[in-house]
Parts: sequence; structure tokens; C-alpha cells
Amino acid sequence: MAVFRDPNITVRPLRAFCRAEGYGPSTVYALIAAGEIESVRVGGRRYVIMSSYWDMLDRALAAEKAQPRHCIRVAALAAKKPAQHPADSGIDAELASLQARDRAASRSNNEPPF
Repeated sequence: MAVFRDPNITVRPLRAFCRAEGYGPSTVYALIAAGEIESVRVGGRRYVIMSSYWDMLDRALAAEKAQPRHCIRVAALAAKKPAQHPADSGIDAELASLQARDRAASRSNNEPPF
């Protein structure tokens, strides 16, 4: 099955693309950042190059045909990791030191460690 390509649509504004194709803006920006689809900024608006989107769908379809039993995900989304807040690393270290202090205190009181 081939992907439907409308020859009359060459570019589409990002928000209109999201509405028409069912993607959220964050997902589209992730696809752009990963190089899965191309976009261009004209003035203050970002436009999605539709031929690059259709090419991405063709690649996904080919990958799905090669391995029909596996779930195919776009590489940009699979590689996406949740952002860690800068303060979290300090909190983890502080928590570890407090736990170590509590273990040492419970050993000195001959209490079980739990």
C-alpha cells in the first residue's frame, strides 16, 4: 500500500499540519529535530515540507513490512528521554547521605536496619 500524496500540497503550516495529521506540536518538533521530516521558517511561521513527511511514512511502512510482528516507532520518539531537573541530582545525593546517616545511627543503637 502506498502513502497517499496530494501533489497540490507542498508545504503546510506546522499547526495546520498537526491538526490534519493528528500529531501534537511537540511530536512534530521532535521529528524535525531528529531529521525525520524537514521544515522551513518563513517570516514567523514554520512550515512542514510535505514530501519529507511522505518519505518518513514510506520508510516506516517499509520497516513495518520487513518486521510485521514488531511495533515500529519513529527513532526520534524512541530515543527521547525525559528531562531531569537540575536540582534532582543534588536531592539524590542528599537523600543518600541521610539514609547512610540513619543506618549508622540505627547500628549504634543496636536496632534492626528496617
